[in-house]
This record gives sequence, structure tokens and C-alpha cells, in this order.
Amino acid sequence: MTEVTGILAQLNDECSKFTIECVSTEVHAAMERINQTEPEKTEKQNLLIVCKTYEENGEDTFCVEADDIAEWEKRRASKSEQPEEIGDEMLTFMDTDAIFDAAKAVDVPTKYAIEFCEWKDILSWKLAELSIAWYGLEFCLARVLWEMVFFGVEPEKMEKAVERIKNSLDEAKKELESDNAPRAYKNFEDVVKEILGDDYDENWYPEEEREKDRRNLAIASYKCCKEYERIIKSEVQV
Repeated sequence: MTEVTGILAQLNDECSKFTIECVSTEVHAAMERINQTEPEKTEKQNLLIVCKTYEENGEDTFCVEADDIAEWEKRRASKSEQPEEIGDEMLTFMDTDAIFDAAKAVDVPTKYAIEFCEWKDILSWKLAELSIAWYGLEFCLARVLWEMVFFGVEPEKMEKAVERIKNSLDEAKKELESDNAPRAYKNFEDVVKEILGDDYDENWYPEEEREKDRRNLAIASYKCCKEYERIIKSEVQV
């Protein structure tokens, strides 16, 4: 527990640094860099979407590539009819696995995270009009800015993050190629034991509660997919 306590203490120290003054400084630094960044000129304009996730009132911010949107339009045009949306009342009676299947069946273009994207590219994309109408321009811009500065305002911080991920992938690849035994990772239950310590009980997460959470996740996944579908449809007007 000593190691876990130390980590929590470190996190608490980090959180205390996020004062209004600190955040204001970072935002102004980001805006200064944006003003100095020339958007990339491109014939095909990608789309930025802010979309409700239905999980604890959260929102997701992501990019949809222009080519994927065009391919999606072709797929929809080739279908004689589209499946009807499942209402909230019907979702309450459906099997959890059936709801997950319905979520997977919603045909939407692939979405991409933007944390590792160049700012000159992001600034050239269009922000979905329906996202602006639903959530407000200020909120959408704040969400986009949050993703842009996820690794910091300076480009070097993002480059270092990319390098760390690349190194981890290279190490994993070397282990596989050399037939070494995979590293031992702790499963979720072992992590919980470390965190709870003497308070741990094998019934800490009852089966009925797990199933309830799984069902809520299934419903949230379906509703989020449909929310995304409505936004993308409004952009291409199909």
C-alpha cells in the first residue's frame, strides 16, 4: 500500500497546481500559438464533432475524415431503407447483448482522436454545425482546445509523448520476435486489492451491480452512436 499511497499523494500535488491562474496562463499560451499557426490548405475538409456520450453527462470530441464521409454517403445511398431508431422504452425491455449488437449495427464513419494531430491540420477542419447548435460554440471550442493541448501547448511535449508510445511498441515487438515470455501484468482484481487493502472483500463488486453497469454501458453506447449519426447526417444532408 505504500507505493499506492505515494502515487495518490503525487497526484494530489499535481492537481493542486491546476489553479485558475495556471489554467489561464495555459489558455493564453495556446491562443497565442493558434494565432501564429497557418491552417493547412486542403481540398478535402475533415469534420470536427463534439458529441454527447450519455456516460455521466460526458462529451466526446473527434475527427471524421472527408474520404470516410464520402464513402459513408455512398453506402447509405445504396441501401433501400435504414433501420428504425430504438426508443428509450424499447431499450428497457431489450436484452443487454442485443443492445450492444444494435450499437454495433449503427453505420457511422470511423472517428479519430485528435490529440496527436498537427495544429495546422486541426485549424483547417470544419466544426459540425449541429454540435454548435446543441452545445454552443464556446463549449465546442473549449472541448477542441482541450484535446489540442492534451500533452501541453509546446509541440515538443506531443513529440515526446509520441516517442514514448513508439518505444513501448518497439519493445513489445522485440519481445514477440524473440519469443520471450510476455510481461506479467496485474489484472483488475489485483489492482483493486492493492487500493482497498484491508477493506477489500471478494464481494466488493456484486454480480447484479456489474450487470447493471454493463447494461447502462450498452444503452449509452447505442444512444451515443445514434447521436453521432444524427450529427453526421445533418452535415451531408442525406
